[in-house]
Amino acid sequence: MNLPGIYVVNVTEEDGCTGEDEVEVLVSDPTVFLGADINVCENESYPVLNALNQGSTYEWFYEGNPLPGEADQTLQTSQGGIYSVTITNQYGCQASDQLLINTFPAVNASITGPPNATLGATVSFQDNTTPAVNGWTWNFGDGTPLVTQQNPSHAFIQVGVRPVFMIASNGICSDTAYLDVNVNWDCPQIGLSAAFTMSTNTVVLSGLGNVELTNNSTNATEYIWDFGDGTGSDPTVNPIHVYTDPGTYTITLTAINYNCTTTTSQSIVVVEFGVGVGEILSEDGFTVYPNPNTGMFTVELDLNEATDLQIELNNVLGQRVYQNSLQQRSYWRKEFDMTSYVKGVYLLRIATDKGVLQRKIIIE
Repeated sequence: MNLPGIYVVNVTEEDGCTGEDEVEVLVSDPTVFLGADINVCENESYPVLNALNQGSTYEWFYEGNPLPGEADQTLQTSQGGIYSVTITNQYGCQASDQLLINTFPAVNASITGPPNATLGATVSFQDNTTPAVNGWTWNFGDGTPLVTQQNPSHAFIQVGVRPVFMIASNGICSDTAYLDVNVNWDCPQIGLSAAFTMSTNTVVLSGLGNVELTNNSTNATEYIWDFGDGTGSDPTVNPIHVYTDPGTYTITLTAINYNCTTTTSQSIVVVEFGVGVGEILSEDGFTVYPNPNTGMFTVELDLNEATDLQIELNNVLGQRVYQNSLQQRSYWRKEFDMTSYVKGVYLLRIATDKGVLQRKIIIE
């Protein structure tokens, strides 16, 4: 028999008796395929080979020599060379295959370039990869197209720290090198200027005690204000600043656009009282206590004669938080509860027939 199939045999004896039997002939023809040859770089992990054919026995070889103790379906390789396997199935039939692992030197990508560059100015980069490769891909981190030259030149189109990447490849192995380039403005070319105006050049502490500053700078992206009174810097574009002590102060504005800065300064005078008001506010008959306070305070007014009163309490933005009108009063007292209001400076103003009384109230 040389073909698979079911074979039947009939037997007839001399006395005429007959018998029949059959047998099925199966052909076992196992196959094993480890896969196509593999290229591995020295700095990469070596592959696991799988002979499949579960239930068989396995014998692994390296360069034609048996690998002691390796009798599993899979084999973890550890170096380049020829690996082979012979499997034997449950019928005793065998199959073999081999695979070549080619090992290539690892690529060590390296680049050099300038740590700083000026926007629009051309700078050069060098490939220092070892061993030598034949493929390069540069990404300059500023949205420009990829470059495939070995040693390119580039003019950056965005300021800021730009990550520069270069992928070096020999067609099989590759590696990536990286460096940061700080791309700066050419400051004289961007027209950066610092300028501001003040709502007043004299701040009256008995009034609102503040100055509103309007920023007129050009081509700036951020700002630093210094009010000269030791309160620290303020990055607000158009700040309102409250002074607490009389004196002459220098307000300085620094306008910034990345690496470029410019400054301008103006002087401002801070006085305790406005013209003619000092004498009125110095009278003991107009008191606010406690001041500063936490929002609970009392205002008491005791005049020498009766007068109409117009009472207003405003915040530093000029927004009214209290108002009252009284006729012919020489004495007025009120307990305020402003614990739910924003902390800060408020101005109490009482207009009388004889003049205006003002007090700055500080809620902490």
